Amino acid sequence: MPIKTFPVLVALALTCSQTFSQSIFAEIPFDEHRITDFDAIAFGDSILFSYNEPAVSGPVQRSQWVRHQKVSGKISLSEPVAFIHSQGDQFHYYSMRQMKDAIVIKAFAPAGNEKAAPVGEVSLREGIVMAAYTHHNLVLVIYERSNNAVSVYEIDGTKLLGEKKYSVPSDLRIWIRKEADVEFIEQGSPHINTFKGYSRVKLIHENDDLYLTLDNHMKNETLVLALRKDGRLDQSIFSINSTDDFGSYIIDGKLFTTIMSTKKFVMNVQDLTTKELVATNVIAKGTENFDITVRSAADKTVSTESFTRMMSVVAYGDPQLTVSRDSGNYTIAWGSFINDKGAGGMAGANPVAMLMTFAVSTAIKQLSEAPGLSRQFFYSFDATNLSFARPAAAKRTPRMKVDEYEMKLIADGVKVKSKSYLPFKNGLLAIYSLPKERLVRMIAFE
Repeated sequence: MPIKTFPVLVALALTCSQTFSQSIFAEIPFDEHRITDFDAIAFGDSILFSYNEPAVSGPVQRSQWVRHQKVSGKISLSEPVAFIHSQGDQFHYYSMRQMKDAIVIKAFAPAGNEKAAPVGEVSLREGIVMAAYTHHNLVLVIYERSNNAVSVYEIDGTKLLGEKKYSVPSDLRIWIRKEADVEFIEQGSPHINTFKGYSRVKLIHENDDLYLTLDNHMKNETLVLALRKDGRLDQSIFSINSTDDFGSYIIDGKLFTTIMSTKKFVMNVQDLTTKELVATNVIAKGTENFDITVRSAADKTVSTESFTRMMSVVAYGDPQLTVSRDSGNYTIAWGSFINDKGAGGMAGANPVAMLMTFAVSTAIKQLSEAPGLSRQFFYSFDATNLSFARPAAAKRTPRMKVDEYEMKLIADGVKVKSKSYLPFKNGLLAIYSLPKERLVRMIAFE
């Protein structure tokens, strides 16, 4: 079935934008019996939309570029696209295969006639892929459980430019068993990060630095491993003076830590180098009440409930915390997450996307909601006055607009089969599979 956008696309986009400060980026019709396992990767101002189409010889993968509300080009690839990277006059699609004793990265280059041909491949040591991003070149970060080490590989086209290997002084093997055990945080994509923040292990990329953190609730401490670009590894341990559950987040040389219980929520800010406590905030039970957002990946719903209700059930979940810069200050996405590994899933079933839960172009990832129930609210931290407050009601971030839009879909009775999100331009791109409308709808939120 050919893919095309609807003729009414522009009119729909204008109506949507006026109501919710967002616009329909594209609508792609599909037949569930003819098109399956779709996926998307953002690159610049375009989206590479891929899907499997049944054929006599087996499913055939097809991909096409979507830009400015229309298909701008097609490309035929023999393997699922995991990464896209462009530098100078070089442009490559990459696939990734987990072999028995190696990870194989294969590069494809455009070859005319809407085709891409393989131009080479790189083999990396077997391990757990924790992250992939671009920093001048394609970078992959792999945890090798066999020797408790982290390797950072840099690839340019089909060449392995270099590798930095870090021997980890603390044993992480009981914490990192599979890709889903690690959350990758790219500080350059703040809006997508608000969907994250619940894993015990995080890998944070900020400027030239990588931080691997572990919130060890068995020892009541946060382990911070700084993987320096010169090959050094610095280890710090931050003790938690509480028996309540906690979670942490690193940004701008600061360690934010949330400590949560049914009696109080605590937020501490420490200097990452000196460990000095810079600021603290306590929300005791009964002192504040406001609406928080509840997201369920199992039934694809978004709703609201009171903060008081959230405090009463917080013991059943894990802390969820991410922090982003906001005009010199910080916006805190604060909450709890109840894991449900049997629910949810990626928008498509691209094996690479299922494995890594993200895809890389120019430092852009695709993310589906984690399987579970998330309760979340926003707070702000003034780094000058060292004060905390609820954000102004008029200040609506792209993430808040996504929540509002999805609650409106539910109110209108629109059934959503799957959802995923990408950082796009200065905001977010949400991708919805709508079975009743028989289309994939992409909404840009700014």
